[in-house]
Amino acid sequence: MNITVLGAGAMGCLFGGRLAEAGHQVVLVDIRAEQVEDIHHDGLRIEDDEGERTVRLPARLANDEPGGPCELVLLLTKAHHSDAALVASSAIFGLDTWVLTLQNGLGVVGHIRERVHPGRIVVGTTTLPSDLVAPGRVRTHGTGATPDGRRLAEAVAEEVISVARRKGIAADLASVQATIAMAFREHGDHQPSMLQDVKAGAPPRSTTSMVRSPARRARWAWRSR
Repeated sequence: MNITVLGAGAMGCLFGGRLAEAGHQVVLVDIRAEQVEDIHHDGLRIEDDEGERTVRLPARLANDEPGGPCELVLLLTKAHHSDAALVASSAIFGLDTWVLTLQNGLGVVGHIRERVHPGRIVVGTTTLPSDLVAPGRVRTHGTGATPDGRRLAEAVAEEVISVARRKGIAADLASVQATIAMAFREHGDHQPSMLQDVKAGAPPRSTTSMVRSPARRARWAWRSR
């Protein structure tokens, strides 16, 4: 399959690299010249529980000539960068193009619908951890110790699920709690991107889609009781 990954960050590189290893034709697209140049010249280095290896695949900047439509677009930019990424890469979308988003947050699908038919949009989630440790190098491991924050995470999940149910969404609290338990058990060494932004002194702009949007929907749900 001919696949373009929009967003060659930690998750985009992990998925793009593994898809390339599986035999697909993958192109990584990003706005960071250093990241693109490193992958293009030296390959993508992946470190996981099986060891460290280099995957060879093409990478380009978002404003480079794409070379025509692709079969699948894997959207893995930060949610607040989605619209700009889709506009800059408009030439990769054809009548038969599918779009899969595995992004965190709400509101992304509206931007994608402006590019492709709603019937060709797939919305998914992933629990795979990935960290960008250097340009062109990602690390993913499934173990580690995590400070006690599980009860807080579960309390937040319960509140969000209650809002979803008030809006008529058949959200499953038990499934979410099981995912939280798995993350605390297996992903202790991973730092979520929002935490990485805070520690780096950068504004965590993902809060718009991941925190503020759910909060607004919660207020609407309670007002309509």
